[in-house]
Amino acid sequence: MRGTTQPLSTLAHTLAQGATISRYRSPTGAVRRVVNIGDLQDLETRGALESEVLSDGSYLANALEAGDLAVATRGTILKASVVSSEHAGAVAGQNLAVLKPKRDLIHPVYLAGLLRSAHLAGEFEKRSMRSTTIKLITLKQLGDLPIPCPSLEEQETLARLFLEIETLDKLAQRSVDARRRLSEAAIGTLFGGK
Repeated sequence: MRGTTQPLSTLAHTLAQGATISRYRSPTGAVRRVVNIGDLQDLETRGALESEVLSDGSYLANALEAGDLAVATRGTILKASVVSSEHAGAVAGQNLAVLKPKRDLIHPVYLAGLLRSAHLAGEFEKRSMRSTTIKLITLKQLGDLPIPCPSLEEQETLARLFLEIETLDKLAQRSVDARRRLSEAAIGTLFGGK
């Protein structure tokens, strides 16, 4: 499963900073959904998004499309998610980068899984800066990350594997949570509870 390694910037049509939402808040604007770092819990964005009333602005040029990647550039910088079709048209918040992948070169889920990997954590650490205690990574540093590029077929296989692992992790966590609740209930009965 060998391939070339390319800088992330060469695998994207665009790599842009999310919008500074506070700059566009307006009581007379349009309601827009906003993707923030907290929305990057899974390999693909899911669930309800925060909404803001925003005036039109240059941020609309980078409205999210299905298949784009939203990548955290501040705080937990290893978070990356593929934008789902339900979130197409949303706006990326200021602590995110928007990457529009060249799909003839890179599979979006493969790339999101790779960016979340422990292997790239070291690369992020080398390239990230600290502002007091908050980690930051610039678009240039993000664009310079070396990304292994096996064939698209191999990327698809790895993308499916990343999604399966995510599903298994969630199932395992639910099992642990259920057992924890069961043990707490058992302890409660020892102290006379029900």
